[in-house]
Amino acid sequence: MKTKNKYKIIFSAHSSSINLFWNLYKNMNKKDYISKCAFFLTNKHYFNEFRKNEPEFNSKNIFNLKEWEILKEANLIKYPDLEYIKQWEIDLDDGSLWNSLIIDRRLNFHLKAQYGQSYESRYDHFYLLKILQSSLFNINKQIEKFKPDAILGLNAVTLYDYLYYLIAKKQNIPYLQLKLTRIGNYVSWFSNPFDISEHIADSFKNIIEKKDYLNNKIVLKEAKDFIFSNKNSNLIYEGAITLNNKEKFIERFTTSKILKKIKSLINSLKNQFLNFDSHYPNIIYTIFQIKFSRNFRKYYFNTKNIFDINSSSEFYKFNKYTYALYPLNTEPEVALLGYGRPYRNQIETIRNIASSLPVNWKLVVKEHPNSFGYRKLTYYKKLKQIPNVVLASHKINSNLLIKHSDLVAVVYGTIGLESIILRKPLITFCKTPYAIFSENMVKYVADPWNLSRDINKLINNYLYDESQLIAFIASHIENGEKINLFTDLLGKKSRHKTDNSFKIKKQYENLASFTFKRINQEVNRLI
Repeated sequence: MKTKNKYKIIFSAHSSSINLFWNLYKNMNKKDYISKCAFFLTNKHYFNEFRKNEPEFNSKNIFNLKEWEILKEANLIKYPDLEYIKQWEIDLDDGSLWNSLIIDRRLNFHLKAQYGQSYESRYDHFYLLKILQSSLFNINKQIEKFKPDAILGLNAVTLYDYLYYLIAKKQNIPYLQLKLTRIGNYVSWFSNPFDISEHIADSFKNIIEKKDYLNNKIVLKEAKDFIFSNKNSNLIYEGAITLNNKEKFIERFTTSKILKKIKSLINSLKNQFLNFDSHYPNIIYTIFQIKFSRNFRKYYFNTKNIFDINSSSEFYKFNKYTYALYPLNTEPEVALLGYGRPYRNQIETIRNIASSLPVNWKLVVKEHPNSFGYRKLTYYKKLKQIPNVVLASHKINSNLLIKHSDLVAVVYGTIGLESIILRKPLITFCKTPYAIFSENMVKYVADPWNLSRDINKLINNYLYDESQLIAFIASHIENGEKINLFTDLLGKKSRHKTDNSFKIKKQYENLASFTFKRINQEVNRLI
């Protein structure tokens, strides 16, 4: 096994994740796992606040690449160098560099699209090419000068993450993303942003073929317990978006916390004014949109007129039909922009599914809990124009809808795993993470023209195999680490928190060791 004692690492940090990666760097440095680090940074005003609180960051000789400087340079380019971009497109061999641009919602959508449905473009084609040119040049320059042993990030949701991934792949540099497994609070470092990560695929195959999990009774029990506990309730994992209950709401707004919030708001406004960043909205605008505008739309919309199924009692009246279930994804998010790129237009995806089902079936389309008040009324009206589509409210329990369905179709989402647990045939429009199952359980649709055939074949040949489900869960447990990534390390207190016996300090220590282990694995895999 070829390993190093120390690694040079580039951390790609989005906004507040600079805290996560800086603390990870410090813990890896204490353990002597890292020799040098470099950073890619977004969100100018957040970074300036971070530097005030972390003076050590300023004292280190760190090779920082900053998004706002790339944008500034792009603005100075008179005409994009089309030949330069074309050569990169050929060299990176990803089909089209549009893939890297599409994934970044900040480039393709106006700022208001974060708070309400809008498909208005942020930049024209000419300016996007200038940003792409500047990004390619500067990221490649950083990699050439720094010569990293590995590049680490979170989800590939920006142009820059995607380019790091492609350039790292071309140069045989390990590229890893820290992501939720959606199994309890297990996280792992995934090597492929848009396909099954090799370490998961290898573990899954070994478990299936050699029954390796039988030798680890603890993992086997944990996998079986996970399946049992999620048969009769919605699958909730650490970091999931949840609605705050009344107790949390009261606890949140004590007098001291209100004063702290006001002080923080004033500092943020001052910082944003002095350090303007065009890709991050003004905090007042954000508060207005989230607290007032979206809540007004929720109040104004009459759910009775929008949804066909608003309650359990209404569902049971409808349940005489045979139906497939499609859960809507939030927009604009990586589920559609990255994993399910060809299916970004969900209305047309739903239209295609509906017209590919057996002719006597219905298609129940369930709204996402976080999207009501975001979409326009016209969106729902267009869906209701499709003859065999039935709209289900965001308030309806998804577990209920899955249990009574005869087929589930997803672009990407946890409902896919819930469906497998509940023994339902699953159609998926992206490879990760469920295409690893046999085609008798899960069918990945590679060609939309064959959708009706794929559906019929899956329905007629469906065969539940619990050993595959156990192997899927066990492979994530064996290759994961218990970390409260969102609630503890990223500080997102409104997300669902899983009990963790380790304090934050210990979680960082464990993550540092786990990160070193995964880099070693990838270094050896790429030899």
